[in-house]
Amino acid sequence: MKEDLYKKADLLFDKFKDYIVLDFSRTNGRNYYLSKDAPQEAIDAEREYMSFAPDLEPIR
Repeated sequence: MKEDLYKKADLLFDKFKDYIVLDFSRTNGRNYYLSKDAPQEAIDAEREYMSFAPDLEPIR
């Protein structure tokens, strides 16, 4: 169910949100990267999040 994907996305995002560094000069389609002190758990959560989150429709 799509609702489950949104919940999963929220849970994963919570694991890496504190390590996001905004960078609007990047040209790879993402305007952020994870800080160098991000733990492996945050890195893994961000990878899993990005594997499906771009396909989710925005909640209106």
